[in-house]
Amino acid sequence: QWPNPNRMQIVVFKNREGYLKYLDKVQSQIRLSTGYYHPGLACVFVYWDEKQSQATLIHEVTHQLFAEALEENPLKPEDLSSDFWIVEAIALYMESILIDPLNDRIEQIRVGGWDAPRLQAARYRRLHDETWIPWNEFRSADANRRRSSLTRNTT
Repeated sequence: QWPNPNRMQIVVFKNREGYLKYLDKVQSQIRLSTGYYHPGLACVFVYWDEKQSQATLIHEVTHQLFAEALEENPLKPEDLSSDFWIVEAIALYMESILIDPLNDRIEQIRVGGWDAPRLQAARYRRLHDETWIPWNEFRSADANRRRSSLTRNTT
């Protein structure tokens, strides 16, 4: 028996403008995102953009799955005082899912490839922009600190 018998909730906006308008009051740095899992509402919010929508949806649903699968103490990134990276790493890993049809009835599903868009963006930032966060700083950052470092690095 799944701990939460309710269906997982996902809201898909038609475009980025609607997504930002609705969530701007909920999350102060929503403009940096392409999707958002809100633990308090137990709901994923995304907008549909053909280039990145599938990866974003998989990423946010992974957060939702982990948070809602735990009956007693849901794992919320903002609750972690350190090791926040593991929550994001799992969601990023799941973004790499590729589904290849082998024939009319069978599909091959692969996960863990190098082709995930955010992985490529991170590799580019490391090699081109020379962005690097020392391990001790990276490992000890909580969700709020990670978001503030993203803000500094993208402006």
